[in-house]
Amino acid sequence: MNKDGVKTFTEIQKNFDLMSMSNLSKINKLAFASIAEVLQLPRETVRRKVLQLEERKIVKVDAVSGIILGPAYKVIYKEFVSKTTIDTSTLVKRWKTNGTLDRLLQMNDKK
Repeated sequence: MNKDGVKTFTEIQKNFDLMSMSNLSKINKLAFASIAEVLQLPRETVRRKVLQLEERKIVKVDAVSGIILGPAYKVIYKEFVSKTTIDTSTLVKRWKTNGTLDRLLQMNDKK
């Protein structure tokens, strides 16, 4: 960091932050192996499935960035959120009707 001469604490801190972020982006990219480990699936199975998602443009596989969201994800996300919100609303209304919601809300009060 001091190759260019004496630096102030602020300059050193800025350089350190930039180096840390650079290293984090290298370490924290999503890879086939990471997914395989978390899901306890063979790496080849994960690779095949992710490549199928890439063909559908749901994800994008990049050597530098790893596995990232693709442009088609927005469409799926929008549909998913809309349907999930309606389903959640229906469930909460049922819970309210049969008293489950009130019991859930009062659970913390009984401690």
